[in-house]
Amino acid sequence: KSYRSVALARPDFAMSVHWAVVESSISHEFANIRSSCSSLTADKERHDTMLQRLQAFTKRDSTESRQISMGVMSSGATATRRWCHKIISSTLFEQLIGIVILANSVTIGMQQNFRYDRNDSAADVLHMSEHVFLAIYVLELSLRFGALGRRCLHDTWVKVDCLLV
Repeated sequence: KSYRSVALARPDFAMSVHWAVVESSISHEFANIRSSCSSLTADKERHDTMLQRLQAFTKRDSTESRQISMGVMSSGATATRRWCHKIISSTLFEQLIGIVILANSVTIGMQQNFRYDRNDSAADVLHMSEHVFLAIYVLELSLRFGALGRRCLHDTWVKVDCLLV
């Protein structure tokens, strides 16, 4: 028999079947929500673990850098070494290097876009700017080595810079 004929013959049975279907749907949705929540909890725990590792890594590097720089400044460093250290430890220097990195990223993207569009003359101009960026990166590393010597290689970011340059 069809649901409609049963509903007409026994309305109380039809209502109980209807509510059973609704209850089953609700139960299924709650199960989906519980599953999503447990997945979100696991993602949050993974995120928190990764964040703690990154903070520990960053803290270790900054502590090592601070200890190295204090050693440089207290060990009767030459005037050139103190000047290089003054430059690399300034926030303005860090901000300028950040801007240079951002500008370099943008020009690389533009260069690839021009190459894709077959605009080789514009791409060649941007390729020339790579030499300017390389000179800036070499200057940055020179200042770091000038200030800290080989001890600057204790900083992981300087190792990465050396690898990239």
